[in-house]
Amino acid sequence: MRKNPAHKSSPPLILIAVFLIFSAGIIFAAYRNYQDQKQHCRAGVSERLAAVAESKVAELMQWRMERMADMQVLCDNPAFIQAVLQLFADPDRPEKHGSLQAWLDLYQTRYGYEHVFLLDARARQQLASPPAAILNCDRVAHTAGDIFRSGTPALIDLHTHGSERHVHLAVAGPVYDKGRPLALVVFDIDAGQYLYPLLKRWPTPSSTAETLIVRRQGDDVLFLNELRFDKDAALRLRIPLTRRDVPAVPPPLPCGWGPMTISPNRLRSRC
Repeated sequence: MRKNPAHKSSPPLILIAVFLIFSAGIIFAAYRNYQDQKQHCRAGVSERLAAVAESKVAELMQWRMERMADMQVLCDNPAFIQAVLQLFADPDRPEKHGSLQAWLDLYQTRYGYEHVFLLDARARQQLASPPAAILNCDRVAHTAGDIFRSGTPALIDLHTHGSERHVHLAVAGPVYDKGRPLALVVFDIDAGQYLYPLLKRWPTPSSTAETLIVRRQGDDVLFLNELRFDKDAALRLRIPLTRRDVPAVPPPLPCGWGPMTISPNRLRSRC
């Protein structure tokens, strides 16, 4: 009696089917494990970046508070106020202004400000340290009234001086004589002296990680600091808010500025 050939092929087909099912299960399990590991690694990196960003915010706030405190101490000093009164009472006798110039020189050299300016109540420059320095920032004059009304020092946001490429910011503080606006003191700060190096410092060695400060300006994101691969990016590089493929465009971005951490190779590939 002849045997049915189908019976001979059945066992191999069953084994192949079982093998394929097991193979598919192994591949699926491996893929799930890979995805889980990927998510875990991403979460770990995100947590570390968030911790770095929080640390940078704390450092920036501390630095800002110190600059404001420097200004407040000077503007509230009775000896300094008296020297300002003497200057305005007799502005044509520069030999009597030595003590006031010494005050400005002290703050300019000891506290590391690029320039220190003394303005009158109408925001006109009277003295400077170094003496040849010229205040070239329209924002100070535009905000002088608000500063006198508030009675407290104010931070003048990042800006450039005329055609200069260097980025500056400033602290302006009001000086009063018995409640009457008397003068305005301006600390001119080179952002490349401390602010930008602070942002560049990273807790661990990294060839890609970078901290940025950005600001929403209209429909764009404006970069406020230089980048590792673009030293002229500050106040020049803009990216439309519609560019969601760029990590520096987070939703929603506040109108103020603050630090962000991204990978610059991703930024270079998309800008």
